[in-house]
Order: sequence, then C-alpha cells, then structure tokens
Amino acid sequence: MSTLDDAESKSQSTTGTINLTSPISSFSVSNPSGQNVEVSFDSDINIANIEVSISGAESATLTEADFSESGGTYSATYDGSSDGDYTATLTTADDDDGNDVLRNERSDTVSVSTGGGGGGGDTDTTAPTISSFSVSNPSGQDVEVSFDSSETLSSISVSITGAETATLTASDFTESGGTYTATYQASTDGDYTATLDTAEDSAGNDGASSQSGTVTVDTPPSISSFSVANPSGQNVEVSFDSDENLANIQVAISGAETATLTESDFSGSGSGTYTATYNGNSDGDYTATLDIAEVCVGNNGASEHSDTVSVDTSKSSL
Repeated sequence: MSTLDDAESKSQSTTGTINLTSPISSFSVSNPSGQNVEVSFDSDINIANIEVSISGAESATLTEADFSESGGTYSATYDGSSDGDYTATLTTADDDDGNDVLRNERSDTVSVSTGGGGGGGDTDTTAPTISSFSVSNPSGQDVEVSFDSSETLSSISVSITGAETATLTASDFTESGGTYTATYQASTDGDYTATLDTAEDSAGNDGASSQSGTVTVDTPPSISSFSVANPSGQNVEVSFDSDENLANIQVAISGAETATLTESDFSGSGSGTYTATYNGNSDGDYTATLDIAEVCVGNNGASEHSDTVSVDTSKSSL
C-alpha cells in the first residue's frame, strides 16, 4: 500500500524537462585572404573548452587558445600554406562546468585557391611576394635571371637592357621550389641590366616592383694560330692571333734557354696578330708556352697554347 510520501516522491522524480538543444549555432569556414582558413561559430553561453580539427589540404587542430570571442561569436584563423579543400570539424565544446554542450559535431568545407579565391572566401587580391632577384653571368656571354616567388606565376616579363636589348617572358623561365630561372643567350660583352616588369599570379595580382640587377659580361679573348719558329740564327719567334686587344701577355721560354716574354716584347695591337722574337744564344729545342693573354686582369684567354722549335746553326755553317 502506497503512502502519501511515496506518491509525492514519485511526482517529484518525474517533474521537469531535459534541454537537448545545443547553444552552438552558425558554424562556418571561410577563406578571408591568401591561404588562411577562418573558423567561426556562435554560442549562447561561454565555451571554456574548444577543439576544431582541420583536415584536407593540411591537417591541424585549433583549441580554445586559438579562438577570440566577441558578442557570443567565436573565431579562429588557421594560417595555411597550401591551396586545396579544407574541412573544419567542431569536435569539442564544453561549458564552464565541463559539460559537453555540442550535442552533435559541426563541419564545413572551404576551397582555397590563391589563383582566384576559394569557395566561401573573398576573391584573391594578394600579390605574390618576390625576393632574391639576381642577375649573373654563369658562362660565356650568357645572362641568367633568377628570383623567388611566394605563389605560382602565370605572367612574367623581364626587360634586358645594356649591351643588348631583349624581353624574357614566362615561357623562358623554369620553376623549381618557388625559384624562377631564365637564361638569355647574349653575343656581346658589356653590362646587362635585367628589370622585373611583371610577376602576376593567375588572378592578375602583380608582385613586380621594378626589381633589378646588373652583371658585367667580359669573356676572355680568343687565342688562335699559336706558333714558334726559328726565322734566322738562334732567334726564336713566337706568334699568335687574338680577337681582342691584349693588355697583358706572358710567354715562358724553356728548353735550350729560359726566358719570359711580356707584352712589351710583342708587336701588334687590337684584334690581330701578335709577334715577338727572343734572341737566343744556343742551339737546341725551344718551347714557348702562352701563360697569360689578358684584356684585363683575370680575363685570361691563354689555355695551354704551346709549341716547340729546334734551333741548329751547325747546319748553316757546313
């Protein structure tokens, strides 16, 4: 038989409702600029513990330390570094007492494309960052232009001025790891200046700001027809051709006698034939070796040019 207290107890235990509605709403993911991914949601109560997983193009986890709150809206930005689809999933949302008020996971996806903005994000207006612009002379009369870009470039224009004039475009460049390189095959010595006029991504954002560099091309003189002869007596004549005027010449004489001929011993100037005579005093073999043939210091056209002549005055005395 039930008592009055039992009836009251049962009545109290079945009184009231359980609120299964989550205070979380308006969960969204966007691409505000560049490759950044912004996660945002609203809450009717203070959220003390947050966890959002980022997956897709990159993987990461955002926690309450990453979020800022204003007027019930919680926002965090993940600094991405890749184009592609990013999915953000709200997996944890606890109140101040540690109660899970999420009820169900929230998820949203955004497409990031720095060439034209991502779905749900704004149009790309960020210009690529250009750095390490340089101009060099790797070999011969070639002029190499190189620079780094923070984005893939669809349009490039580099003007070459100075000793020669030309324009390099995107089709002239190769790209590796964000570094763009092109080589202009020149045919003239002199100063070359390269200026970056255009460096656009596929959205038309231009990162060029007249980045410029200059290199001096000074190829060594071309030496040919190196020869050694015995024109008369015990004299040794050294002769060779050069395509440029030489300021510094050094020829080593070895064998029957030892000596060094310099530019003051040679006749000839400009492009043409240079000739010098060593007045020997002995019969025997004389070897002449061109050690230096410079237009200026360090610009040496000598390259193992050598020849030998035998002097034998005994034959002429018979």
